[in-house]
Amino acid sequence: MLLEDALGQIELAQNEDKQAHHVVFRGPSADSNMRAAYGGDLVPSRVVRCIKYLGGLSHYSGGNSAEISARIQAAKTGWCCMGKFWSKPSTAKRPVLSIFKCHVHSRLMSGLEARVLLQGELVKLDRTVLTYGRKLMRGEACVKITAEDGSTQYHALPSINVWRFLQLAPVRVELQIRRLRYWQSVARRPHLHAAVLAAVFGKLVFETRPTTDDTGRLTPRSNPWARLFQEDLEALGGCDDGRDLVAELDGRVLVAFSLLRDAFVAIDCSVLRRQFLSVAIPPPEFVDAPIPAPPDPVEVDRPHKCDCLRDDGTPCEELDMKLVGKLLLLLSKLSLRHSLEINELQSAKFKTIVMGKDSSFISEAQEATRSFAEKAQDARETRNNKAIDELGEPQHHSWAALIKVAVEDTAMSQQDRDVLTAHFSGVRSVADLTDKVFIAKVKRCYDKRVNKVHLAVCAELCPVLDALLRAMCRAAGKIKRGQAPRSGNDRELQDLVDKLAKVVQDD
Repeated sequence: MLLEDALGQIELAQNEDKQAHHVVFRGPSADSNMRAAYGGDLVPSRVVRCIKYLGGLSHYSGGNSAEISARIQAAKTGWCCMGKFWSKPSTAKRPVLSIFKCHVHSRLMSGLEARVLLQGELVKLDRTVLTYGRKLMRGEACVKITAEDGSTQYHALPSINVWRFLQLAPVRVELQIRRLRYWQSVARRPHLHAAVLAAVFGKLVFETRPTTDDTGRLTPRSNPWARLFQEDLEALGGCDDGRDLVAELDGRVLVAFSLLRDAFVAIDCSVLRRQFLSVAIPPPEFVDAPIPAPPDPVEVDRPHKCDCLRDDGTPCEELDMKLVGKLLLLLSKLSLRHSLEINELQSAKFKTIVMGKDSSFISEAQEATRSFAEKAQDARETRNNKAIDELGEPQHHSWAALIKVAVEDTAMSQQDRDVLTAHFSGVRSVADLTDKVFIAKVKRCYDKRVNKVHLAVCAELCPVLDALLRAMCRAAGKIKRGQAPRSGNDRELQDLVDKLAKVVQDD
């Protein structure tokens, strides 16, 4: 509303058809509010889970998975656009590395210095660089060893060899260099970046505690970007160029933009990369610390093995079959108990109907599920996160197929027809069925000539479910009530449990 009022003063207006809302709730009732936002009509325009904002992909949960996948795909595109250039032996090393850094590495790293990445995400990015780096080495990323039997074995070189070939450091170090260079540009003219400094190191209206104290040190409740800057400064402390600066700062990060601004700006941040790629050579007469003696073996309690001694004094260590039998008996009983509890829950929550496998209800629902699986597989292979979100869950497609077949029934009552038609015409997309259709699954039965359908919906769709069940009953369907009989595996397992119980009891 504030933006609309401001635009109205200059005779402009928003295009609401192109609006995309990015909604997240925290605190009490967050789950129900999220379902209402993404599955209902909370706002007039569309609500999306992932949106491109200020150059990067923003996910409603605050995670980086969408942006990481996009960066990896961009690096793959940059690699593929050069075709066979990478494998040409006539190309010199220097231009190849320069083009690799421009087309692949820079695309992978683009914009990530502004994000707080987890260790697993950094490892994923490192793996991408190393994969292309080994291809770029054209067979030099491994050593060939001829075994005694004449066979050839290939052993991959350590990752540090690939980093040195590329003249690059891991993503964590490269991002530290980029962030420090940015903060150096801020420190050169801090009066031009007052808004940035206030946003990162100041106290915003929604924050309960300040980011820094009176001395310029970070507080325990400081934001992740301020802590990242402190970690980057501490990384400089491991280099000769930045050791004195870090010692003088003594944790006072804001002093880097005031009293020690000149010393901070004068540091060449690429020293972090050079330090990683350097080779440590010990000085003359250096004596390494002695290798510690291996610890005494810890005696392991193994009650499942026999501790009797043989004639030569060695322990028998044969399996105690009595304990093994008790273990199998307990696991089997636990499995049967879980199966019984699952059947009880299904009988209480599911509506189950049995129909012939040649029924149009069964065939259409199975075809909808197969189509969903194929589309989901294609979307995952192409990393199309938007298509995956739009597909929804498989039960939504099965439900839609069942409703479509039921609407075509000419023998149903007018009341059922009105209920099913209103529901069928009111569903515009899969998002309309979110948190409304819980289960709509076709499963096989012991009798191969029939299939069973499990259905479970929210209270709002109970009239629609009742009308659907009546339509399926007219198509030779039979509603099953109560607990389902035990499966063949359960009966066979019960027989084994009875026999095993007698064996264990006799022992």
